Amino acid sequence: MPHSFGLRARTRHLFQRKFRQKGQIKLSTYLKTYRVGQYVDICVNSAVQKGMPHKYYHGRTGKVFGVTKSSVNVLVYKRTGHRCIAKRLNIRVEHVRHSKCRDDFMQRVKQNAQLLRQARAKGEYICLKRQPKVLIILSIQSTSYESSSGAAPVVVPPSVHFLAGGCAGMIAAICTSPLDIIKTRLQSEHHLYRSPAFSAFSPYGIRLFPTYHLFINIYHIEGSSGFFKGLGPNLIGVVPARAIHFYTYENTKKIFVKYLSYNESSWIHIMSAISAGIVTSTITNPIWMIKTRLQLDKAPIKTYRNTWDCVKKMIQKEGFYSLYRGMSASYLGVSESTIQWVLYERFKKQIAERQKSSSWIDPLIAAGTAKLIATILTYPHEVVRTRLRQFPTRNGYIKYKGLMQCFCLICREEGISALYGGLLVHLLRVIPNAAIMFGSYELIMSLFI
Repeated sequence: MPHSFGLRARTRHLFQRKFRQKGQIKLSTYLKTYRVGQYVDICVNSAVQKGMPHKYYHGRTGKVFGVTKSSVNVLVYKRTGHRCIAKRLNIRVEHVRHSKCRDDFMQRVKQNAQLLRQARAKGEYICLKRQPKVLIILSIQSTSYESSSGAAPVVVPPSVHFLAGGCAGMIAAICTSPLDIIKTRLQSEHHLYRSPAFSAFSPYGIRLFPTYHLFINIYHIEGSSGFFKGLGPNLIGVVPARAIHFYTYENTKKIFVKYLSYNESSWIHIMSAISAGIVTSTITNPIWMIKTRLQLDKAPIKTYRNTWDCVKKMIQKEGFYSLYRGMSASYLGVSESTIQWVLYERFKKQIAERQKSSSWIDPLIAAGTAKLIATILTYPHEVVRTRLRQFPTRNGYIKYKGLMQCFCLICREEGISALYGGLLVHLLRVIPNAAIMFGSYELIMSLFI
């Protein structure tokens, strides 16, 4: 018959004494002293029936609140349902022993008292808080930077990362604004892919001739100012976006290094880059939405007079949440920045190990190479994000309703090559942009060391 495992099941095995601990009870058991306030462990000795507690309390820890000649009064908290009931037990000394749960604490109290007496005798101040036993030495890539004189690493305040990131993003955006305009126009052109002239082009041999003709058309139709259209909202978006991104990345990396690992690994860079990308995309998505609408407004009679007019018309016609259109694609773009940061940190570390003296061109090479690889791997999300922000309609209905629907519709109507529209000019823009931005960032950071 199978065992029912009832209320008293396995009680004999629970109270069974350990190997080589059977026989007469040791005299030292009765010579131990107990004081009020001490913590004791309840360990039932089955050889003594007197004063034996219920098996529920076997293995529990309690606090002594009374002492007699042959027993101690122990306070134990028993959980019953959603309540903790204080149980006062009278237990013989054979069934209790001193608990070691507070040994470390009591030892630390004695050590702190001794250190405090020594400090008072010398007239010095001492911090008695517990400190990490392992010394954390942050490398060059973290928030500690080595000074030019070769001294100890200098801890840079978080506000410096915010300032340096914003300035670096502004410089890079101004220098690469013409290429940004051309890239956005190429991504939004739907009819060019249906032309037979482009059927022979592979996705990687991308739009060299349309890029040149588009550059000439913008100059003749809109003038030189057309290359800087949307630069105002672009700077309004780039400066806080880069400032928030660098600030979040460096500080989350510092936190992860402190609490998860004492050295910078690729996992630390990945988690920091993902955190920075999500925070930045959520805060700045409305600004990028307005910037894209202004750049695509190329009709002779403009739909939007200025930035504020664009905001008002979007909210009136499409609702407030239209400012966050393409958010899912923006979150998908976090993968690009994550790959870029991991590769940048890796390349910069390898360059620093191979060369004894660092050069100003090192961060440019590391940033450009990392951006090239990351962009080629994750470029289709750029096209999908631009289409979602453009808000095209078909027969009065919204053409693109979501990330996956937009992705599948582009592939079905225009082919897979459409997902790489404008890749060439995008690479010509983002690689110099990344090199200028990271180079400016490292240069500004060096001024504070």
